[in-house]
Amino acid sequence: MTTLSSFKNLIDQLKREELKSLLKFLRYYQDSGDESKGKGLQLVEAVMSDSSYTTKDLQNLLYGGENYQAFNKLLNRTKDKIYEVLLFDQNLSKHYYSERNRVVFEIRKKLVQSEILYLRGMNDDLEKFQNRIISKALEYEIYDSLI
Repeated sequence: MTTLSSFKNLIDQLKREELKSLLKFLRYYQDSGDESKGKGLQLVEAVMSDSSYTTKDLQNLLYGGENYQAFNKLLNRTKDKIYEVLLFDQNLSKHYYSERNRVVFEIRKKLVQSEILYLRGMNDDLEKFQNRIISKALEYEIYDSLI
């Protein structure tokens, strides 16, 4: 199954700090009482403990039998959570990115935040917020974000 192998690949490529963030993020959802979200944590922990698990092994572990459709949805939801964790400020600010890349990530996140503030009518500090984005983008010559 290519979906499982790409999931395992994704887990293997995460840095130690990112894995810690991921586990905390998944535990946070587990505490909310939603059983399906706890399965994401179980899935990640199982893959981390033994990467030789097959699709059938993991389905039996998580569901007590084969449930391909639910397992596939779980893989996709958990991947989305991994992508979300990669965007955490604490993970983006690490040394494995160049300073310019960190600034690009910061500006793009702030642009999204700015758009959300605007759409929700939270305009009190919006102009100052956007001016800081503009000055940072000019300083680092990140013209695509300026446009």
